[in-house]
Amino acid sequence: AEDGLREALIAEASKPFSLEHGPLARATLFRAAAEDHVLQLIVHHSVCDGWSMSLVVDELLALYRSGASGAEAQLKALPLQYADYAAWEAGPERTARLADGLAFWRRTLNGAVPVIELPFDRPRPAVQSFRGARHHFSLPTGIWPRVREIAADEHATPFMVLLAGFAALLSRYTSHDEVTALTPVANRPRAELESLVGFFANSLALRVDTSGEPDFRELVGRVRDLTQEALEHGEVPFDRVVEAVDPARDPSHTPISQVLFALVQDPELDVTADGVRVSVVEHHTPTAKYDLSLEVWPGADDVLHGVFEYATDLFDAATVARIGTHLGILLGALTEDPGTRIGDAPLLADAELRELVVDRNRTDDPALGNRPAHELFEDQAGRTPDAIALVADERRLTFAELNTLADRLAHRLRSEGVGPEERVALFLE
Repeated sequence: AEDGLREALIAEASKPFSLEHGPLARATLFRAAAEDHVLQLIVHHSVCDGWSMSLVVDELLALYRSGASGAEAQLKALPLQYADYAAWEAGPERTARLADGLAFWRRTLNGAVPVIELPFDRPRPAVQSFRGARHHFSLPTGIWPRVREIAADEHATPFMVLLAGFAALLSRYTSHDEVTALTPVANRPRAELESLVGFFANSLALRVDTSGEPDFRELVGRVRDLTQEALEHGEVPFDRVVEAVDPARDPSHTPISQVLFALVQDPELDVTADGVRVSVVEHHTPTAKYDLSLEVWPGADDVLHGVFEYATDLFDAATVARIGTHLGILLGALTEDPGTRIGDAPLLADAELRELVVDRNRTDDPALGNRPAHELFEDQAGRTPDAIALVADERRLTFAELNTLADRLAHRLRSEGVGPEERVALFLE
């Protein structure tokens, strides 16, 4: 029954909206049991954001309480409407601020922004399918308190410290001296906007400089300065930023950045309204907006929890789980000793390091009797002379053909005076 409910929720959430005809919001009430119901509210992003959904839930609970008690609903009076905000957006003051902000983003993102090529399991397809999945994980105990401590010492925020750690991980994976990550912001700079339902949220492209082998404290300082300056120009819509920067467009990946990072509130909801317990039902449509998105939040247990949303065209589930492990190990080391250079901090778990360095390098095999490789190959050519040994473009060589070519090359080298223990250069494609 629970699987059927989740399938129904996903199916309803996957239905497209008509921006021309509407509606842009729809609600469905599912009856899971006699006293167990699930209310699914789906709203198009053009009219609602995450902050707004929290407001909607609060007002739904207030209306439920008043309906259950028979009292008149008491919702907070709004100082202005979204139409007022839309009119201000189109005004001359806003236009001037946008021009100044666009100039900032052109300077900040000037030049080629390197595509973030992570440890993918498959080549990037020519066109994104946006198929995705999720992986939930928790970071090691002790990281969150140390993150808060470093933030206080460096006059930064926990978000800045965590973004610095994530940027260090991306830099280690890609060997790039700079990495760009997107991050969502509420974009409600005035108190009057805090109680409005509508679309205000924006994305900032934070281009983090990891060059010069900085230690973690220095990297946190760079992220702090970058984030503060970006927030001053955070009202420029991201689509306008993309237009202004005008990067080379490629349907295989999103422009500017292919990863997103966010520090969010605990997504759990557990309240009681007039004897009715209200909680969140976790479900996810199988999509991914970026190659890799990471949301983290501190739980009641003082531990950082996270979820990766990832493109299944690129990643296997096991690879994304390993990325989460690497992040935990790296952040653990960097927050334990912020004076550590980001390139020197450990990345691999002991078991993974042992597998890579020791287990995969066990080349001794008593059954081979320590015989040289060319003799082993000749034995194989004798056993399976007609089997394909090598494929190069359209050419195919059997074991017998390859063995014959190798013998010819050996005789040629001998005729040129090459003997045992002498080095021979190989010219290969």
